[in-house]
Amino acid sequence: MKIGLYGGSFDPPHRGHLSAARHFVCALHLDRLIVMPTSLSPAKSGRDGASPQDRLAMTRLAFADFAACPVTVSDDEIRRGGKSYTLETLKRLSDGGVEHPYLLCGTDMLLSFDRWLGAKEILAMATPVVMPRAEEDRDVLRRQIAFLSERYGGEIVPLDGTPVPLSSTEVRAKIRAGIPTGDDLPDAVSSYAKEKGLYR
Repeated sequence: MKIGLYGGSFDPPHRGHLSAARHFVCALHLDRLIVMPTSLSPAKSGRDGASPQDRLAMTRLAFADFAACPVTVSDDEIRRGGKSYTLETLKRLSDGGVEHPYLLCGTDMLLSFDRWLGAKEILAMATPVVMPRAEEDRDVLRRQIAFLSERYGGEIVPLDGTPVPLSSTEVRAKIRAGIPTGDDLPDAVSSYAKEKGLYR
């Protein structure tokens, strides 16, 4: 069984996240997708967004109608609390029977990959799949993939296409400014954020 792991803050989960997930699943013909909101990314020292529990709830709403393959929105990292390290998550997934998943990464994630905790072990336990942020990222990513493969071994898969150019930071800024988010958010996520008064 081919399983994909898609982690992130999802603060809030938006159509760009869903677009990336669909592309990830379809390009690799995945049988199952695990979506895992982080408790706190090691790269972030503070938060100005929603609580972990609200992000988890919104992510479950966002992926409720995902049709590309079966999805599990996992609360593993949020239940553990603290900073979320990919290596530790992969070890727990392996203990639970999920062996060598595909790991969806964005451009920034791959460019910092050699500074991740246990980079060599991660490449032995999973196959990173990188989605470029923009077309101009492709040459940089090719060089980074070559560097990481030579340094650590393992396989890194580049995806064709680019994600929807949208960030959670932009969505939060719109909400704070009272600007309509349009179709940036799934309806259920938009309703939840309004009901809870998030990002205001």
